[in-house]
Amino acid sequence: YATYADEHGADGVIALPPYLPTGGEERIFSYYQQISDSIEIPIFIQNGGPPMGSSLTPTFIARMVKEIDHVQYVKEEVVPTTHSITADLEACGTAIHGVFGGFGGRYLLEELTRGAVGNMPTCEYTEIVVNVYRHFIRGELEPARELHKELMALQSINRFGLHAVKEVLRRRGIIQTNYTRIPSKPLDQYDSQEIEQNLQRAQKYLLPS
Repeated sequence: YATYADEHGADGVIALPPYLPTGGEERIFSYYQQISDSIEIPIFIQNGGPPMGSSLTPTFIARMVKEIDHVQYVKEEVVPTTHSITADLEACGTAIHGVFGGFGGRYLLEELTRGAVGNMPTCEYTEIVVNVYRHFIRGELEPARELHKELMALQSINRFGLHAVKEVLRRRGIIQTNYTRIPSKPLDQYDSQEIEQNLQRAQKYLLPS
C-alpha cells in the first residue's frame, strides 16, 4: 500500500506498528524499515494504546526517527496525549519533523501549546478543527478557545459510537451509508433526533456539501 501511495502522488503514509505480541521492538523497527526502503515519501508512526496500538515509548520512537530514513512524523494517541507529545518531542529533538495529536481535536489547543504541529481528527467536523488551528497559529487565542468549546459540544455525538460519525457524514452528503465493518450498536430514533439537532447547530461552521 505504501508503494502504491508513493507511486500515485501521496505526500506521505501513516502506519500503525504490528500489534500482535511477537518480536517486540525489533520486529516493529524492521516493519518501519521495510516501509522506508520501499518509498521516497515521509512516514508517520501512529502510536496508540492496546488493543490496536503498541504504546511505543518515546525512546523507541526517537530511535526510529533517527535511524530510519523516511520516519519523520508521529501521530500520538497514547493517553494522556498531551504528555506523550511532550515526551516525544523531548526524546526526538530536532530529528523529528513534527508530532500530531488525534482524538477528534479534543486536546488540540493544549497539544499546539506543547509544540504539536497539527491534529488528525475524526472527520465529521474537520472544518471546525481547521479553523481552531488557524485561529491559534494567528495568535487569536480567545476565538480559538471559543470555537474549540463549540467543537467539544458538537463531539458529544461520539457517545453514540462510530455509527454516529458516519451518520453525520451521510447527512452531509459526503458518504452514502452509515454502515460500519466494526460491530456498532444501531442508532435509535432518539439518537437520530439528537444527531440532527447537533448537525443543525454545526451548520454555520461547515462548508456546503
